[in-house]
Amino acid sequence: MSALLEYECQVPVGGYDIITMEEPGLYPDEGPKRWSILQPRSKRIRRFDLFEVSASAFLEFAQTRPTPDGIKDFADRYGLLEPEGGLYRKRQQLYAGGTIGGWSGRIGDMHRTIELWNMSERTGDFSKIIRAVQKTFVHHADFVPGVPVEILLKEDPLNASARLCIRPHSLLHSLWAQLLLAIDGNLNLRVCVECRKWFTLEAGRGRSDKEYCSNACRMRAYRKRKGSG
Repeated sequence: MSALLEYECQVPVGGYDIITMEEPGLYPDEGPKRWSILQPRSKRIRRFDLFEVSASAFLEFAQTRPTPDGIKDFADRYGLLEPEGGLYRKRQQLYAGGTIGGWSGRIGDMHRTIELWNMSERTGDFSKIIRAVQKTFVHHADFVPGVPVEILLKEDPLNASARLCIRPHSLLHSLWAQLLLAIDGNLNLRVCVECRKWFTLEAGRGRSDKEYCSNACRMRAYRKRKGSG
């Protein structure tokens, strides 16, 4: 029996604003540090399960423009990478995962890992991506490898039986869980010939030679061919 996957996204109604926050330096001769962070526009929250809403949010994240506007757009849809903004004071510093700069680093990690996945599928050698993922999680999870998750039992609403449930600790961990399950499962990675974005195909279902990520890209390519013909 397959496990349930759960993560509750919490997104403020109206999304976020980008503000600049200033922290004093650690040392007397060190100037203040400025951080750009995401601030909720509202205390009202909309809640939804990431795994029910999107099976490929990790691809959206990896292809997010690492700019304030690009990061804000992703956060407006799915929320912050860490609970309560991923911000906590530690020796008067802000945790980088809650800053715009921190987001850029996390996007880069995901993007590079998916590039490795793409290469591994072509070569059949997955050793590099296995090592890369191990290093990524040791760096992000306080030197503990693996995606931090809760494992529990829940009642299956269909037949009232007990069902294994895996619940990642944060949005960032949920995105990585999606990626690792995609690599381990029966999904194949493709690059859209029109927009050059990644998309996934489920092995054994649909056309294996699919070239476009969406009907919009397929029609855009058709209009280009028709216009140049």
